[in-house]
Amino acid sequence: MLSAAKGPIKATPKIQRQPLQEQPPPQPAASLGTFSSATRTTFTPPTAETVQQAWNDFAEPFKQHKPLTFSMLTWKPIEFAYPVISHTLRRNATDVEAFKEIQSQLIDFLRKHFNDNALSVQTKEASFEESQANSPKLYTNAEKFYFLIEQHPILNQLRQLLGLEPE
Repeated sequence: MLSAAKGPIKATPKIQRQPLQEQPPPQPAASLGTFSSATRTTFTPPTAETVQQAWNDFAEPFKQHKPLTFSMLTWKPIEFAYPVISHTLRRNATDVEAFKEIQSQLIDFLRKHFNDNALSVQTKEASFEESQANSPKLYTNAEKFYFLIEQHPILNQLRQLLGLEPE
């Protein structure tokens, strides 16, 4: 229920409107200071050696848990022409997929490490001869087995334990 006001109704006074006056633009705070050419720092881009070292630092944690990713990252040195870092991938789908999985992490790591958002990574595919240069030519089962023993010495112990000889 609404209750009526008791007594006479008072009129509200009229407000005189005045035109707005232009205000001067705000001045910067004195605490911000001014910059002179002496306080500016010059940017120096990273060198190829420092980028390679940061690249290897990124790859190192993969050595134990993801050796294929480590191998893909370190099989060949990177090429660097500021701001582009070029990495050569071997000619196989495994390397391409492994690189796609870590590419964003790698770029973030490098950009934070050098405090430079202009850095980018591009990949190129190795030539057939280049990708095969580090791979030995294994034809017989014995050659393949002895190559695997070099990579995984436990296989030799297993061979001796079971009394097997490669054909």
